[in-house]
Amino acid sequence: MQTAPSPATVLHDVVVMNEQTRVSWHAGHASIDNGAIVVKVNKRTTPPEGMFERAASTFTIVAADGGQRMRRFVGVKYNGAASDLIKKCVFT
Repeated sequence: MQTAPSPATVLHDVVVMNEQTRVSWHAGHASIDNGAIVVKVNKRTTPPEGMFERAASTFTIVAADGGQRMRRFVGVKYNGAASDLIKKCVFT
């Protein structure tokens, strides 16, 4: 039997900001999966051009969780190997 995810691991109103360039992305929805932040990508919520150009970039992610608490993740890195820009962007 599969259980519902914890409200703390379901994120909405997600904003991802590149800390070096200040480029921001209003991404919509994400989840926390095994310590990684997985941001959903679809036609309406694609990352802006150049968001992930620099491999050394760090990101701040701000979102509300399922319990309506604001969450802030500072200094996370984009994980290109685990990401698929058509479906998801993974940050660790």
